[in-house]
Amino acid sequence: MIREALAFHYLDDLDSKLAAARAALALDSGEPEWSAYSGALGRKFLRLDQFLKSLVPKRKKTCPTQSCFSDEDEIREKPHPSCGGQA
Repeated sequence: MIREALAFHYLDDLDSKLAAARAALALDSGEPEWSAYSGALGRKFLRLDQFLKSLVPKRKKTCPTQSCFSDEDEIREKPHPSCGGQA
């Protein structure tokens, strides 16, 4: 009986911590990369998707034919001869 009670206790504790994290991430904190402060957990959470978006630099499309770029703005491995892949 004690093993089951301990397992239930830790599962319930984990569930409440996950719920607090979800609630903090759902609230707008005014900072796009960070969640609102969670008093229950005593911390903020990093919004990883927003953080990674801010690290990826925007590339300028300088090739006149635009053939060096795919739909995702990534440079091809073999650049177009007119621009030499200088984007």
